[in-house]
Amino acid sequence: DFKRESDEEFVYSSVMHMFQNASEYVDLIDYDDMVYLPHKLNLDCKQYPMLFLDERQDQNRAQQELAYRLGKRLFVVGDVNQAIFGFAGADRFSCQRMDEHLAKDFRGYKTFPLTLTYRCSRAVVEYARQFVPEFRHLPDAPKGAVFEDKKKWIEDTFWQYVKPGDMVICRTNAPLMKVGMQLFKKGIPFTTTVTKFFEQMLDLIDSFDARTPSQLARSLDGWKEERVEKAYSPEKQRDISDMYDSIITGLQMTGSVEGLIGTIKSFIEPIDPDEVTNDKVMLTSIHQGKGLEANTVWWLQYDLLPHPKATLLEQERNLQWVAATRARSSLYLIRSTAAKKEDDELLYS
Repeated sequence: DFKRESDEEFVYSSVMHMFQNASEYVDLIDYDDMVYLPHKLNLDCKQYPMLFLDERQDQNRAQQELAYRLGKRLFVVGDVNQAIFGFAGADRFSCQRMDEHLAKDFRGYKTFPLTLTYRCSRAVVEYARQFVPEFRHLPDAPKGAVFEDKKKWIEDTFWQYVKPGDMVICRTNAPLMKVGMQLFKKGIPFTTTVTKFFEQMLDLIDSFDARTPSQLARSLDGWKEERVEKAYSPEKQRDISDMYDSIITGLQMTGSVEGLIGTIKSFIEPIDPDEVTNDKVMLTSIHQGKGLEANTVWWLQYDLLPHPKATLLEQERNLQWVAATRARSSLYLIRSTAAKKEDDELLYS
């Protein structure tokens, strides 16, 4: 909360000083230290004959350096088009940077493309090619279909057609909250990958000690105004608005603070993210959905990507790629309620 330019200069000049002191204090070692200190202190590391590194597109600089130290030979796998965690500290250019580093290594370096999908139908591949043109399907891949909502598949009503085994995926969490509430009311079983988000909702609601919907709404208004003003990035502002919208949505649908809390608690029962979900609907954000798949995927508010507050536009495109390729057979594109409603249209089949 900088009041003067000198405040800003003081904070920024102090960051590296504090960071240097932290790297010199080794009486207490945490996870980040284990990754960073071998490079910072030039420590000897045990080398393994072969090091397999997955998800290389999400490695930060320290993780990249550690990989070079640990493997006599390296086998690295990743998709530059799935680099979506820059906001969380991942190196957005991890794939390119590792290519450049390993290409100079005396051991030699070979790359092998992974452009053939064993997951997606022909229709899904055709749609996804707008994001990654070299994407290909198997010769015997099923036909599949991609539907763009125009009239029937709209945000307010599409959930009526969702069946156990389907996946609902969205850029933000507030729309998932609304879908979850509708499924809960209908008795349709579902699970979700965003339990941490719902736990944070409960903590925030508890911090207000509000007993009525109006008290909670007023507290939320003040909280949002203060947090957005101090947010250090558009992405942070988006996260604050997402939390606010989620609680307000739940409050409107339940009508009471107690009802909202009880419903949220039903969302966050412990789940195994790798569990077979054919008997449940899977609700997930795009970030948490990476690696998951379903025969039928409902992509909610697909028209709001790239996000209007996003600054990392290439990562927004990557989010579109990840969302589209979660579908094995059918992909439904669900517009936001603000979009114009027209007749149904079959895009690809």
